[in-house]
Amino acid sequence: MELSSRECGSCTKCCEGYNSGSAHGIKFGNIQGRFVPCHFLEIGLGCTIYEDRPKHPCQMYKCHWLTTPDVPEHFKPEISHIMATRRGQSYIVLTNAGPNPNSEVIEWYKMWCFENDFNLAYSQNGQDHFFGNPDFVKMMYASLGST
Repeated sequence: MELSSRECGSCTKCCEGYNSGSAHGIKFGNIQGRFVPCHFLEIGLGCTIYEDRPKHPCQMYKCHWLTTPDVPEHFKPEISHIMATRRGQSYIVLTNAGPNPNSEVIEWYKMWCFENDFNLAYSQNGQDHFFGNPDFVKMMYASLGST
């Protein structure tokens, strides 16, 4: 797969608390059920410590939109309000990064994952959903304590 030439530009969804980590010892992400933005993010301007940002997760993290040219342009997280993150070789997680999840994005990812032999995890209407290999789906539902 070719590498994308896309850039984050004004998108800061991964810094707004929809990705977890810490920058210089200050945690951000889903903390006690709240999306806590990075302490060093200035909304509208971006990272205030960009040149000194930590390697992980700040320099290492790349959303799926950024790295995959197949993903439609209007699925950029700041537009679609869904952040897609690749986990390992065959697993993508969609994170709601704003208002209600965009069904168009979810349906597109289901098809993309099917065509590219990927598994998919996402939440919609307060429920977790898993799509893909039956063993993956079973394992993920079992990890939630449901079948």
